[in-house]
Amino acid sequence: MHIALISTTQDPASVSIRTALTAEGTLPHGVVIHEFHDSLLSMNDLDIKIKADLFVFLSKHQSASGIPSLTVHAPGNFGTAELGGKNQELCIAPAIFIKTFFQQLQQYANQGYGCIQEATHHGPFLTKTPCVFIEIGSTEKEWNDPKPAKMMAECFMKTITQLPLASKFRSALGIGGPHHCPSFKKIQFEEPIAIGHVCPKYMLPVLSETMICQALERTQPKADLILVDWKGLGEPKEKIKGMLEKIGVEWRKV
Repeated sequence: MHIALISTTQDPASVSIRTALTAEGTLPHGVVIHEFHDSLLSMNDLDIKIKADLFVFLSKHQSASGIPSLTVHAPGNFGTAELGGKNQELCIAPAIFIKTFFQQLQQYANQGYGCIQEATHHGPFLTKTPCVFIEIGSTEKEWNDPKPAKMMAECFMKTITQLPLASKFRSALGIGGPHHCPSFKKIQFEEPIAIGHVCPKYMLPVLSETMICQALERTQPKADLILVDWKGLGEPKEKIKGMLEKIGVEWRKV
């Protein structure tokens, strides 16, 4: 498996993770770091220029809370592309990598870091190849700190060794709830289900049958299950239920 790690000098957390990954010497066979000087969010169609089986973007995470955090998520836009990518275009979400990496993050949850799978958001848009963001948050202190960067590097290394053992997982799409996806966390830990894309509550006004089908298709392996944070839907409950029944894919409340 060929994995392209994408780093940029514009992002201090990206630099920190890249430094941690190379601190121990040679990377595993098939893993290559590519360094750029542009914003990660602007790198549309990077998979046309670089050939790989998986792209892992090394990035910072920003939040108003400022809570130290380690995060993972698939990129893409259910609505307007306000932060890179393309309008209503989702990247291919590597569901098994996301699940495995998220599980690895939890070993650091008792060390003062929030360990989060975020909902799908922002660019860039890659056409053909699965991609994922791994991020350090949420302030310059954490972005420049070698400690969380080392944690992320360790999680990445452990994840890629476990990927061949995780192929038994069933892929799913998550719908509803807040951006940090608390209702799907237990499933990622306890069930043989790998959640790739997540459409949060704040994007439900623009969620359509077309986007649901796109999210299922643009998951690797292809998702055949939809998990719904029923309490986290709010007013659009019946609208979402109607769309899911029309699509005809298995779904369940969580």
